[in-house]
Amino acid sequence: VSTQSTGEPKMDFEDEVGASTVHMAAGALAGSAEHLVMFPLDTIKTHVQSARSSSTEQSLLSTTKRVLQARGVSGLYRGFSAVLLGAGPAHAIYFASYEFFKYHLGGQGSHHGQLYQTIAQGLSGACSSLLSEGIHTPMDTIKQKRQLSMKGYSGTFDCFRTVVRI
Repeated sequence: VSTQSTGEPKMDFEDEVGASTVHMAAGALAGSAEHLVMFPLDTIKTHVQSARSSSTEQSLLSTTKRVLQARGVSGLYRGFSAVLLGAGPAHAIYFASYEFFKYHLGGQGSHHGQLYQTIAQGLSGACSSLLSEGIHTPMDTIKQKRQLSMKGYSGTFDCFRTVVRI
């Protein structure tokens, strides 16, 4: 680590790569853990949103009962493999790129005013979201198709090939 003319430490390449690796690992673990905990609720939400208006009552409780009766507890995690394949990389990219953009746009440190730092941090978040959504969005589509047991797919990887058109 060297010092800039402003007196603030400047990261050299090895420091930046090491920090990015830590941010990527933290993002991958945090994102995967969050999806593991929230996935059953996401499955119920997806079923409620996809229900036809003429269907029977679509409360969270009635939908949960219906999914559990039809598929058991494992039905709450149908499509989870798509989330695992996408959440880790998407969150890793988000965390690392946010810190990268924030550092390079000057969104930290005392030599910029508060307004500049706020704008730089907002731009960092926007750029990071654009990058991570490139992975997250296709995987979310696959997840929803699997959650709803859409016909025509032999599994998550078959659905992936169709959605991504490989």
